[in-house]
Amino acid sequence: MNKKILEIDNINGGELHERFDRLESKFTDILSWIKRNPETKLLTRKQVCEMLGISLVTLSAWCDRGVIPSYKVGNSVRFKESEVLESLKERALK
Repeated sequence: MNKKILEIDNINGGELHERFDRLESKFTDILSWIKRNPETKLLTRKQVCEMLGISLVTLSAWCDRGVIPSYKVGNSVRFKESEVLESLKERALK
């Protein structure tokens, strides 16, 4: 069997294959976590901004200051709905 060597942006086929394997592993971990925690809803930045009535700039500032915890999923950022609501409760009680 003749294998073609693939190179994309100076990444050879072997390295590309390894990156896809790591990405698949991360997605598998995330899906497994979601199945173990079905009550947890993950939200996008846009959804959190709409829910709280704030801008993306404000949300970014709050994340930087640790007001609302966020999670990096690949190139995306996600928020646990329960943690967003808990953060708001904590702020309201101060």
